[in-house]
Amino acid sequence: MRRFISEDEPLTPEEEEVGRLLAERYPDVARLLLAAADITHLSYDQKKNTDFLMKLSGIAADVLVSNMPAAEANEYVLRKIEVLKAELRENMFGPQTGPWAQGKPPRI
Repeated sequence: MRRFISEDEPLTPEEEEVGRLLAERYPDVARLLLAAADITHLSYDQKKNTDFLMKLSGIAADVLVSNMPAAEANEYVLRKIEVLKAELRENMFGPQTGPWAQGKPPRI
């Protein structure tokens, strides 16, 4: 079963270890993935956001498992992220499922 992380839910030791390995071996890749994850705040479709984040996790796993050289890993990640960003961008301009899209803007 997939586990999704929220701000108030601590990481498991395994998740911390994967993050540490990625940051140590591929610091530029770690920064690229974090920056890419940040664009999800622009979309209200939480399912697509979650799918996007899971795909980013898959990219990180691909890099770690294949033990790519750093330069090759950076190029690989940039190519993969561009494809994912295009998919998420389509969602931003397409039908939304958030409160604004349902005609129920939040009260201020």
